[in-house]
Amino acid sequence: MRIGIYGVPIETVKHDLPIQFPQIYSPTITDELRKEIISVAKSIDIQIEDLGELILGNKLDSRLIPTPFQFVDEETLKQMQLVDFQKLREEKQRIGNISKDYDLLIGIGSSHFGAITMYSSNEKIARYDYHGDYYMGPMNFRLQNNEYNHANYLIWVRDNLKRCKIGNYFAMSGEYLGNLLEPEDEFGASCTFHDIDLDCFGHTFQNIYETSNTTFSTEYCMNRLLELLKHSKPKKLGFFEYRLNNDPSRQGVNYIVSCIASCIGQDISKIWHNAIMA
Repeated sequence: MRIGIYGVPIETVKHDLPIQFPQIYSPTITDELRKEIISVAKSIDIQIEDLGELILGNKLDSRLIPTPFQFVDEETLKQMQLVDFQKLREEKQRIGNISKDYDLLIGIGSSHFGAITMYSSNEKIARYDYHGDYYMGPMNFRLQNNEYNHANYLIWVRDNLKRCKIGNYFAMSGEYLGNLLEPEDEFGASCTFHDIDLDCFGHTFQNIYETSNTTFSTEYCMNRLLELLKHSKPKKLGFFEYRLNNDPSRQGVNYIVSCIASCIGQDISKIWHNAIMA
């Protein structure tokens, strides 16, 4: 079993009114997370190859690295490096080629925009996200490349990829591309790619905000995802909207490794216990 992991070094900021969400290239922000995932996986005899981070701009550029959802004015935004969408598309193609050499490819990142690098045509995809990542108001049909972000990347998927069959779990608000699914729906049990927004588990892993208006318990959602991964044995697994600095307990790392273990049919009782009891 050959498993690889790569980082998508993008952070989201807020800018101007009405609020826009520029995507900032933030080199090295996934380095520590990749190392921790690899280390915890190794402790339960899962070997993961580190494939590094995607290059989405000038790596030598020393401009500001933002904090998550930082509100920035025009001058501050100029001191940051916007994601080069053409480079992102090139890296997406490279990752697509690399994926053929792995039984399981894992992508991680702060911004859910990074998930765009994992989508391909002719795929069956399960998404886990409380918030719709499709709606951008009546102007959405006029989006330009540099306006795609964590909240609308599925518009790019809709317009550029063919025959993607998408199902959405734990949906609570916003608009979605694909079908809305009840938690017990077995759609995800046969998906080749699972796109996971870890804010589905709200305050459990990160002290950013409490999840609101959910009718599902956090533990139920976490267990349901593990069940679907165990049955589907996917080729690709994406974890986004997770920031290590906001999770001092590292419960999120344990849960990510539990998901990886479920994909390959490995016993997760020990690591899963750590994830929910830490």
